[in-house]
Amino acid sequence: MVALVTLNEAKAWMSITDSAQDTQITDLITKASAAVEDYLDRPATSQASTELYDGLGGRRLFTSRWPITAVSSILIDGQAVASGTFVFQGRMIQLRSGTFTLGELNVEVTYTAGWTTLPDEVRTATLMTLQAMLFGTAADPNLVSESAGGVFGGSFISTGPGSIPPAARSYLDSHLPTFMP
Repeated sequence: MVALVTLNEAKAWMSITDSAQDTQITDLITKASAAVEDYLDRPATSQASTELYDGLGGRRLFTSRWPITAVSSILIDGQAVASGTFVFQGRMIQLRSGTFTLGELNVEVTYTAGWTTLPDEVRTATLMTLQAMLFGTAADPNLVSESAGGVFGGSFISTGPGSIPPAARSYLDSHLPTFMP
């Protein structure tokens, strides 16, 4: 897990000039970064990985991470696919000829994917989530209604791990997958 923002960026975002909360903020940077990656359902920063996929009999394969920036190797049924015989874009690898033959976990892909430069929207959403986590002890930004008829009652937005505020989610939504194979 890579921190998506720095301590200095976080402090500047929240107009914090002293170092009294640095340890807490550093911890929350890790938690906010993890929450953003959980919401995106993938690592945000560029990472190499080797993954197994089911061959579906077609020329295209959709990876779990994106954007793909490099493909080191593809093995189909243990046979190497020559470089130059495939192209990649976004989260798709397409063979120029042949197919990803039908089979369970018979395709092994070693590739690098993720952003080398984090999009501003992802950075902003991380900072907004961090701020909500830090200041959320006084007022929860995910509280959408409350009543005080003798007993407290409230309803909260369910946003999953990390409780990403709705405004931060709106920054991330354009980076969610639009097609799931």
